[in-house]
Amino acid sequence: MKIYIDPGYSVVDSGTVINRVYFRNLPILIGQLISDYLTKNYQGVSVKLSRTKDEKITSKRRITEANMWGADLYLSIYMNVGEEAGFESYILAGDFLNKSHTEHVRKEIHDTIITEMSWKDRGKKQTELDTLKATKMSAVKTRYIYLDQQMDRKRLQDLNWLRNLATSYAKGVANALDLKQTQLPLYDDPFYRVVVGSFLEESKARKKVLILKSKGYESYILPYPYQNERYYRVIAGAYRQVENAQHRVKELRIDGFESFIVEL
Repeated sequence: MKIYIDPGYSVVDSGTVINRVYFRNLPILIGQLISDYLTKNYQGVSVKLSRTKDEKITSKRRITEANMWGADLYLSIYMNVGEEAGFESYILAGDFLNKSHTEHVRKEIHDTIITEMSWKDRGKKQTELDTLKATKMSAVKTRYIYLDQQMDRKRLQDLNWLRNLATSYAKGVANALDLKQTQLPLYDDPFYRVVVGSFLEESKARKKVLILKSKGYESYILPYPYQNERYYRVIAGAYRQVENAQHRVKELRIDGFESFIVEL
């Protein structure tokens, strides 16, 4: 099952800045957390993100990528500041192929998030949004509206809260697509990330990603809060087996990159 996640906002959007944190990048982190949860806990799942850093990706490029990849679901994640907090979701308005399936997928995702997060339900809506029109698979846009106040600002900088939100998304997707859970042993199956640097400045993390790419390593940036600071970790691999993570560390060392493994 292929799931294409599209974190909302791009580099050309202003987003919302609170305590020097660019909240427009939060959907990227949530998308990465959803991907981690789905690939760890369900069988036969592949996840692709439209972007893993703050960059401009046109809607045409996102749609083309999802269609050519053969995605089974296009999931768009947005977060906005507003006067009334809550959660809402959108599918394409009017009649279209497999609308009943899309309605089912949207309902499962929407209702799971509302229940798990105890949010105000702002409704299941329809729209003529171009990204929903041009996709060949079921497409759902979601939007969380938060308030510009201290409680929400603190919550949106809490990694545990964000992980719970991502888990709610993932469970909704799993329910909607009838995904089968991974057969885990009696103990909790860990997940291993290979980290090639942790930076206070996002620009330095981006530079590291480019250097890694020049050497043939795909990587992404994952914000990480620590002691009231926000760090940017460069992740060069995520694995279920620690041996695979250790192998990646050795490969990186041969090419001159020091790295370490984080167990989740």
